[in-house]
Amino acid sequence: MEIQAAEFLAADLVITRPTVIPAAWLEKAASLGLRQAQSAEFSSVLMENEQLLLAGIKAVSPQYPLRGLLKISAGDYHDEQVVHAGPQPGEAWVARRILAAL
Repeated sequence: MEIQAAEFLAADLVITRPTVIPAAWLEKAASLGLRQAQSAEFSSVLMENEQLLLAGIKAVSPQYPLRGLLKISAGDYHDEQVVHAGPQPGEAWVARRILAAL
């Protein structure tokens, strides 16, 4: 259960704050030899043909995920690929439900 929880979090421990994590915290983690990745998330509303769609936006650092893997697909679920890192700089991955709505 602990391993599954860590994979869901993509790490063993997550620190969340409404503001940027202080640099001193990140430096301390690095000095302790802890691997770290950062992410930022927010909700947004998309409009298509006068209809509103709520979407979650998440940006991640190159080290994400620290644990587990990601599954992506360019088509249906049969084309899933397993990847061990998020999108490259300048790329965005969009959930199937968002693409279908747009």
